[in-house]
Amino acid sequence: MLNLTSNLKNSQVQIYIENPRMFAMWLPFLAKFNFFHNGNSNSSPILGEKSGDSSPPDESSEIQEVAVCPSKNMTNSICRKLEPTVLVHGGAGNIPEYLVSRKLNCVKNAALAGYKVLKEGGSSEAAVEAAIKVMENDPVMNAGVGSVLNLEGKIESDACIMVGKTLDTGAITAVQDIANPISLARLVMEKTPHVLFASVGARKLACENGIPLADPDTLTTLAAKQALEEYKQNPEADLDPENIVEKKETDLDIFPRTESVGAVAIDYKGRIAVGASSGGWNGKTEGKFNEACSIGGGVYADDDMGGVSLTGQGTYMLRMMLAYHITREMERETTAYNAIKQWMKLLSCKFKELGGGVAISKYGDYGIFFNTERMPWAYQHKNILYYGIDKDDVKKDIVC
Repeated sequence: MLNLTSNLKNSQVQIYIENPRMFAMWLPFLAKFNFFHNGNSNSSPILGEKSGDSSPPDESSEIQEVAVCPSKNMTNSICRKLEPTVLVHGGAGNIPEYLVSRKLNCVKNAALAGYKVLKEGGSSEAAVEAAIKVMENDPVMNAGVGSVLNLEGKIESDACIMVGKTLDTGAITAVQDIANPISLARLVMEKTPHVLFASVGARKLACENGIPLADPDTLTTLAAKQALEEYKQNPEADLDPENIVEKKETDLDIFPRTESVGAVAIDYKGRIAVGASSGGWNGKTEGKFNEACSIGGGVYADDDMGGVSLTGQGTYMLRMMLAYHITREMERETTAYNAIKQWMKLLSCKFKELGGGVAISKYGDYGIFFNTERMPWAYQHKNILYYGIDKDDVKKDIVC
């Protein structure tokens, strides 16, 4: 038996539903009269955060705006929060002050683009693709046109996408002449029985399916060339936070190395999708795969658990199958925030590596966590756009 309570004009209303199978029939009425929320109108959709308080939630934080499910065995789409959301990140790393506004603008535009797809009735995978394409098209990000170069001076892009309902996945690696690798990864998922295409095979697949090829020179930025030259002179400097942070815009227009960009989305039907795209590491060995774009290591989605997109040292993420374990943690009713926090701390303890990520649980709560210096992120909830880049920093804009 379900006992649902809501406050309507200072009057408490209770509804009893004896048969849980009737829950779906009552869902529109219950949602309309706010039976699924905690009643705090000042609450932000970020877990544990209330209006005016940007501090991250602790273990005891209450989940905000999460649908009530009749039982643990009925956690399908009818039980989930139906407000669509796309949560994006622009890569964790050492980002100097002069790039902060550019990266924030990029993730904000990506979140808006993905949310627009969902509000128009699009699927979660379409929203993930739309959001990531915005970041691939911005040279300030390490994806698509902004990708860093390998040791031979070439772009080699990686991307992946996964749908939580069917566990369908698609990925591409070592692609040199595709402006939007995420679109090709989605094509692999939807048009082939395979999971991963590489290099020449991925290029051939793109040609056969109408995805235009781009001249690699048009994808290579001056900043990427400068960054590679500086890497060759001092390979360790690219990993030195102090060296990167102290660099000024007037010196060289070098964009410091950050990791993959990514997104996780939940649509009106409660279906979850995740994706990632990356140019990999500056000065990487030719042919190296960016493990942050791996299924299970860097991204994972399952509608019965949740979805996550990570950024950081992909090698160790893949060894630990980090994205998969974070998603499994959400299945145990751990909040999205605490699931990422717990496993990123374990990554740090085992391998002394840092990173971050964004996640959405099967209940619709959001998680944003990083232990690097900075990570740009954003998402839109109804008519409010939330975003940030520094720790304990949450800003919001009203979207007309």
